[in-house]
Amino acid sequence: MKYNNVIFLGLCLGLTTYSALSADSVIKISGRVLDYGCTVSSDSLNFTVDLQKNSARQFPTTG
Repeated sequence: MKYNNVIFLGLCLGLTTYSALSADSVIKISGRVLDYGCTVSSDSLNFTVDLQKNSARQFPTTG
């Protein structure tokens, strides 16, 4: 029973640390919603977007 509590505590701490590390960036997307219909291919379910390398000086303000 005590062993299960230790595992549970470890999992909780691990998830907390993970979310804290991923909460340091914000991606803001803006645009317009158009009334055009389109079809989405099942081949486009997974794709990678290359954000390239950017200096922190390029983003002087938040938001």
